[in-house]
Amino acid sequence: MKKRIFLLIILIMLLSCSLDRSNLLDPNGHDINIPPLVENFQIDGEEVHSGDYVYIKSTGKSVEMSWDNDVTGVAGYYIYRSMAYDGLYVLVGDENHIPSNENPPRQSFIDNDELIVPDSWYYYKISAYNDKGLEGYRSNWKLTWVVD
Repeated sequence: MKKRIFLLIILIMLLSCSLDRSNLLDPNGHDINIPPLVENFQIDGEEVHSGDYVYIKSTGKSVEMSWDNDVTGVAGYYIYRSMAYDGLYVLVGDENHIPSNENPPRQSFIDNDELIVPDSWYYYKISAYNDKGLEGYRSNWKLTWVVD
């Protein structure tokens, strides 16, 4: 009896591997695709070259950023901030996908949280999500130095 149950489990596992899925970890079904990586994410401000690093200087205790917005199937964007490139990234913004007539279409976000401290480094990442709430991969980090 134990052998039959074991064989049945193995058979079910083998048959489930043949399902056509675009996202194997998605519990909602195989017809939901992961949103694409956000393109051309940049922090707006003065570009500063310092040795091997290039960073953006932001002024006024706020950080302005923008990215390409010509992606279909995206419901919105999550914006994350950290004080270290490999640190904990905290969600600071949830921007709805707003169709744009600009060429190329762009979308922007201003982080003016009172927790932003002048004379500090901040790292930002962004990811897209779809109407089912499935989040895509986060972008590479972008670095900014905030001055008052």
